[in-house]
Amino acid sequence: MIEYVYLLQHSYQQQYYYSDRYYTETKNLGDYSSKEEAESAIEFYKTLQGFKDHPDGFHITEYKVDEHHCKDGIVIPEGAKNIKGYDMEDYEREDAENAHKYSLFGLQHYFEYEDKDGCCPEETRDLGYYSSWEKGMEAKAHYKAMKGFKDLPDDCFYLGGCVLNRKGWIEGFVTIEADEGEQAE
Repeated sequence: MIEYVYLLQHSYQQQYYYSDRYYTETKNLGDYSSKEEAESAIEFYKTLQGFKDHPDGFHITEYKVDEHHCKDGIVIPEGAKNIKGYDMEDYEREDAENAHKYSLFGLQHYFEYEDKDGCCPEETRDLGYYSSWEKGMEAKAHYKAMKGFKDLPDDCFYLGGCVLNRKGWIEGFVTIEADEGEQAE
């Protein structure tokens, strides 16, 4: 059984199209069986459009399998309204039906909301990796009882099967900048 998983992500600062504020844009690039596998994937991504424009944006996080990553719950931003989670029920149901095909499951928590300025930030947390569907569901129940998590809709959680050492993003990306006249004043 695998003991650790290495999540590769890429992040950079992006300006809201309709505001002068910035947010952190993060892409999950895959789950890897070793730090070396993740570092090798970084070299591939550095050749792709968008990623090569932000070469310092890569980061690898080590997760111990069957261990909860978030220990203290979350804080919901003050004034957050119109909170919604994933619309991933069909995907989660499909992964549950096919759980026998996976040896690893990742648990995420995601929500977006409207803040006091009318911007719609997203909050995403990778909560852990689990060696069975059942352990992932137990983790989900554990988190649902924690500070902040318990105040948000159930569909903010997503438990899904993982395939290690498969690139999760195989093309580059472009950033669309707002025209000067379209940016918020």
